[in-house]
Amino acid sequence: MTKTLEELLATNQSPFLVAEKGMPATFRAGSIKKDGVLTAATGAKPSDFEATHDNLLRDRGYDPAEWRITSVTDSEWDVQTKTGTDTFQAFKFTAVPRGAAEGEAPNIDDLIAIVNEPRFMAGSAPRYMAELEAPIGDGAWVHALGDLQLFKIDGDGVEGTLRRVLASIDAGVQQYLAMLARPSHVHVAWLGDCIEGGVSQGGRNMWRTSGTLTEQVRLLRRIMLYAIDAYAPYCQRLTVVSVPGNHDEAMRLPVNTRSDDSWAIDALVAISDAIELNSDKYGHVECYVPGNDEQDVTMEIGGLVTTHIHGHQYRIGKEWDWWKGQAFGGRQAGLAKLLLYGHQHHFSIDSKGDRLRVCVPALESESTWWVHKTGEVGAPGGLVFSIIDGAPSGFTVL
Repeated sequence: MTKTLEELLATNQSPFLVAEKGMPATFRAGSIKKDGVLTAATGAKPSDFEATHDNLLRDRGYDPAEWRITSVTDSEWDVQTKTGTDTFQAFKFTAVPRGAAEGEAPNIDDLIAIVNEPRFMAGSAPRYMAELEAPIGDGAWVHALGDLQLFKIDGDGVEGTLRRVLASIDAGVQQYLAMLARPSHVHVAWLGDCIEGGVSQGGRNMWRTSGTLTEQVRLLRRIMLYAIDAYAPYCQRLTVVSVPGNHDEAMRLPVNTRSDDSWAIDALVAISDAIELNSDKYGHVECYVPGNDEQDVTMEIGGLVTTHIHGHQYRIGKEWDWWKGQAFGGRQAGLAKLLLYGHQHHFSIDSKGDRLRVCVPALESESTWWVHKTGEVGAPGGLVFSIIDGAPSGFTVL
């Protein structure tokens, strides 16, 4: 039988090489570890590959006794080969070290002890190892943090998030002190979803929350105080803002309460009440929260009118529409030149004219629900930048 030109030119390719061509790019074999979380993909596998958690880990060279998979996504496709149609599959997964967010619920006293560990103690030399003789100038240094969702079991759990936020604060102070002329004003912004809470999704996430509501709020208060103690010794003015997120709501069912009925607000109000008892140490610290039944705080920072809001008030891509509506309605946010928010879990920045919108990344390592939905994992951190003469610059994720 006469062969066709295509058959004569065909090479004897491995079925797996053919399969790779039809595989989604995000499933190509590889692995990466960041902040203690492993993200890996297997590449193309035959249809009879048994995708147990142990097999997935061993496939990428990791010991199941040392790692625990928290989420898996898969893809399946058909490939035409010389022998017919073959079905292939690929897997992508995230894993954390054994012991992270599993077993017994984390002990709140152990978590508070992490905040108080000597290597984290605020104001202790040589903690920041920076030259303090640099002149203090005008403007403001901003450290924005959001979406901690404390006690959520996803990713590396509450301890991973706690250590990450403390490290971000420490790194922020060190960068602030290293400036040639550090601004006299430091501004710390808490942008909501600071705790996992108990009302989101109608309370269905409670099983995936490893601490009680009071423990969540207690740890948040200690973190907020830690940030104040970290920055307060080195600046002339320290302002702190906290706005409500959807996870922070104190009450949603059976009735909705005011927009400012939020554990994120209550935590900072409690801190404000406490530091007023020591005006010698904290007399230059000011705390701001939304007004009655409000959700945002608008104030001037470094010569730039800034609105702080969580971000659940609008969908991704609709930020400008929401902002325009605030201006049309004569709201304070309509006067702002900077919109600073969270909720979307990924750092993004955009401008129109002289207005700038900035979304801070989440501090939790991942949302397992989002991983299942999109395959995306987080790039967690806090955001620092400076505002001099009304001009923001130097955006850095720490």
